[in-house]
Amino acid sequence: MASGGEFTLDDWAQWMMACLPLMIAAIAQSQVVLSGGQGLAAGSTALFVNALLVRQMDGETGSILFWALAGPLLGGAIGLCNGYLIGFRRLPSTAVTMATGFVLTGLTLQLAGFEGLTVPDRFRGALLGDLPGGLPVPLVAGLVVLAIAIGLDRWRPGRRIRAAGRDIASPAASGHAAWILAAYVIAGIGYGASGVFLAAEIGSAEPTISAPSLLEIYTALILGGSAPRLCQGSVLGAALGALAIGTLTDLFSDLALPGYLVPATVGLLLLLGLRFAPAGDPVKPAFEPPAMTPWPRYLPALIATATLALAALLGFGNAILHIDPLLMLVVTLLAIAMASVIVIGHIDLSVPAIIGFAALATAQLSQGSDAALLWVVPAILLAGGLIGWANGQIGRRLQAPLVLTTLATAGALNSVTLFVASKFFLGATPLAIKNFLMNMAGVPEIGFLVLAVPLLLALAAFRWRSIQRWLQHMSDPAPQARSRASYPWVFAASGLLAAALGIMLPGYAGAISLTAPDPFMLPALLAVQLAGLCIARRGGNPIMIALTVPAVLLIDIVLVGLGVPAPFRTALLGAILLASIALHGAAPLRRVARRLGKAA
Repeated sequence: MASGGEFTLDDWAQWMMACLPLMIAAIAQSQVVLSGGQGLAAGSTALFVNALLVRQMDGETGSILFWALAGPLLGGAIGLCNGYLIGFRRLPSTAVTMATGFVLTGLTLQLAGFEGLTVPDRFRGALLGDLPGGLPVPLVAGLVVLAIAIGLDRWRPGRRIRAAGRDIASPAASGHAAWILAAYVIAGIGYGASGVFLAAEIGSAEPTISAPSLLEIYTALILGGSAPRLCQGSVLGAALGALAIGTLTDLFSDLALPGYLVPATVGLLLLLGLRFAPAGDPVKPAFEPPAMTPWPRYLPALIATATLALAALLGFGNAILHIDPLLMLVVTLLAIAMASVIVIGHIDLSVPAIIGFAALATAQLSQGSDAALLWVVPAILLAGGLIGWANGQIGRRLQAPLVLTTLATAGALNSVTLFVASKFFLGATPLAIKNFLMNMAGVPEIGFLVLAVPLLLALAAFRWRSIQRWLQHMSDPAPQARSRASYPWVFAASGLLAAALGIMLPGYAGAISLTAPDPFMLPALLAVQLAGLCIARRGGNPIMIALTVPAVLLIDIVLVGLGVPAPFRTALLGAILLASIALHGAAPLRRVARRLGKAA
């Protein structure tokens, strides 16, 4: 980074400009953490604002000023929606912000496309250039951002947000819901501002270029002294932590160290930060999430029936017989892997990384040999189970939010996958896997069988007492010690299923990459949610996924038949996910659930 062996003013400006998007996002995220919540839509909001600026901004001064201000305001509007649902409707922040992130991702893809658009040079020059006195704009902007961080630490509303985070057991009753709302609005403004500086830094809206990642943002918070489960920490510390992460990334580049080491290093720093986080009694630990509003028992069946009726009205009634059985199998496996963790009130962010790792390992270790599968498949399944077991064990030992420990694990796995992909020749997918999948795909009626048999089992399972007792035990927060002891094994099951999916995925998708599981994540999570397992809330019946997976795939088929572009389909499915999450907190639904429970 240094010019001629010593730092110049321009070098400092380039360093600060590279750190600004992450620093602003970390400051914004600190408000969410201090209010007792999680913000999984940080990067997607920044990318959405970035794509909007690239698409709409022209070289005129008025347009530049308008969109540079509209970006943070739009982020604030997104934060307003999230804050209302979380603060006033008492919905889990992890679920709401994850669904919002899916909606924004679809809109970003629609805005950005693959046209190679760029922001005007005048806009980039204004944020990358110098002030009249010769002082670089990025350095001035960095000092302003640090001053804002100090202000948020000392500002009275900032202290009220902290108070709301420490007393979130009943925010509506104590009057803190408005401050939780304010925290998400401030965070949204920060995410939008991060997107503005990201547009100036990279100059384009490539969908493959990532904004500050959640791993980097949360690591910056932890390094700055913020402890999510304690609702305490320093906003200035989060900003300084972001500068440290940015410096680490530059250091790897300056020392010519492999880039694939960065995710693992940042993930390790996150785990170390959680290990040495300030001691104290959690005010409302994410480790024991609140109980969910029960989903009416027969609602998944009604959803599946209504979806089929809608498809018939639109002329797609026979689509149910032509759902790709392989796609149904992939989405069902992924949904069950996610549901095994969601049923105990958590979310496993390492599942896509385990899938990518297993897919790459299958091709690398087998080198296309069918005979090698006899030991490769068991080895990969064992590795997936051990990774999941380690996830649960680390979260149990650290008493930390499992969404963060699995995020750190995902970073480490991504580094391993990138290392193998860059250092070794990737073998072909074994022919046995391809033949098995192709034979299934060649018989469309299998899709109906895959649907009908689990459907009957799901209906019969309502009276299966052992399953009911197990679900009640796992969703009951009273036996905390026993529940926590079972977490490593629950995560092991999730890792095992993810590894099984990774073994099959190269034969189905035809590609091996870190992003290969991404198209299946939203349909799987939507199927889990519609089955009655509210994300980040305890309880639910995972067997009902047998009904909701075909329903979700049928919805997607109808949208395809109506000519809806793929990015808009992602946004619409994300909106359905957000609506179903909101229904779990709706008073009419609670009344219906109580009546159906009494009738049963």
